[in-house]
Amino acid sequence: LKRIGERMTPFGMHTFGVAPDEAKRAATAEAILSLEPGLSPGEHDRRKTELMVRMEASGRTELDALSAGLAPLIAGGGQERGRRGGTPPLPAIAGFAAAALVARGAAALAPLRDEAERGAMEAGAVALGAGAPRLPNTSCLALPGVRADTQVIALDLAGVQVSAGAACSSGKVARSHVLDAMGAGALAGQAIRVSLPWCAGPAEVDAFLRAYRAMAERLSRRAA
Repeated sequence: LKRIGERMTPFGMHTFGVAPDEAKRAATAEAILSLEPGLSPGEHDRRKTELMVRMEASGRTELDALSAGLAPLIAGGGQERGRRGGTPPLPAIAGFAAAALVARGAAALAPLRDEAERGAMEAGAVALGAGAPRLPNTSCLALPGVRADTQVIALDLAGVQVSAGAACSSGKVARSHVLDAMGAGALAGQAIRVSLPWCAGPAEVDAFLRAYRAMAERLSRRAA
């Protein structure tokens, strides 16, 4: 598409929705076919006519015409008229769209996260990275003197699921190399990740703080 654009096609992808006149259709078709040298005169004329007919219908089919002139990057079956090697995963596409809509409202979780952090710090926690720009729903809370895996187990028994590592480190028990690099020192092995779900509200924060305060009081006393 970039190479087509560099050839200054007179009727390009920025004008969808407007049917071009014949001269513009012909010029755009010629620009597309110039990327396929070696066509016989008969094949060239046939492809040109096909492209012009596609462009005449509407701006949407102009995109089809542009893509029809490009060779597929991945070989495969006959899907999409041979232009691609697979079938679009419609459930995954719809799911991603739904997730994107939810993510647009994720900033509303920041006040709840801040409230959870304040309550945890009152119980003795240290909020790592609290002054830096970060995800609106995630906190890194360290409880001095208490191992991270011990905190995870205690909160799990109280019905609260947290983690001792990143979301992409399932089952991780080693201390965070990221927190080490940040200079957290011993707190790197005493920190847990607390992430609020998209549907969290004040009730979930209250439930977390009840469990966290009880855990912090019990384990901190034992560590002392």
